[in-house]
Amino acid sequence: NGDDLIIYEQVKPDVLYKVGIDSTNTDNTTGSSKGSKFAFTIVKAFEGIDKINYTVVAEFARRPDKMEDCLMILYMACKLYNRHEGLVNGVLPERNVSGASFVATFFRQRQLERLLMKEKGSSLFGFYRTGHVKDTQIIKTNLFLRRYGDRLPSILLIDDLLMVGKQNTDRADSFMGAVTALGDFDKQDGVKKEVYTKKKMTIIIENGKRVTKWIDVVIGPDGKQVNANEPRFNNGKYRRQ
Repeated sequence: NGDDLIIYEQVKPDVLYKVGIDSTNTDNTTGSSKGSKFAFTIVKAFEGIDKINYTVVAEFARRPDKMEDCLMILYMACKLYNRHEGLVNGVLPERNVSGASFVATFFRQRQLERLLMKEKGSSLFGFYRTGHVKDTQIIKTNLFLRRYGDRLPSILLIDDLLMVGKQNTDRADSFMGAVTALGDFDKQDGVKKEVYTKKKMTIIIENGKRVTKWIDVVIGPDGKQVNANEPRFNNGKYRRQ
């Protein structure tokens, strides 16, 4: 029964997808029926000029009677959105709860382990959501919403996002996981530059307090942030203004 799965757009060829998962430690057989939900959100990346890019294409949230039921719905949804191999290394579970290991085992047993994202520099699947990671996710999600929020098709997700920090928000947390998996979604599509600068929001400690500030960062030819003090970028032509 996938009644809690909402599909807004069917899978398309030549498009990348990312999945954020907010799992739970318990189901109704091992915990209260009022416990956390198992939630996942599937987000589409860049499709093309004059297309609807960076939007939610499917979402799911349910307090599981049995964990296996939710894992099977997740598995079937991922198979659907990987029909054209657009979801390889695109499924990002949160490791704060044991649900991430359930996801990894479930996918491994069904030969779909290649869809799971590993933590950078680690052999572990998914990510551990520390306080710093949560702050980074909120900043990145705010940027995403400023750019693409008008494309969100889900009132349920919007309502959940409005309650972040006030109550448990499984649907919003899974969405933030998908946004995290997207990586550098805000780079200039179709613009080829050897080196350029862009604004980046960061959190710094100032007078003992955490302060959000915008800083300039240097983006190299590969589209990744580089150290502005490297000799090849510190020659006047590419020096930050």
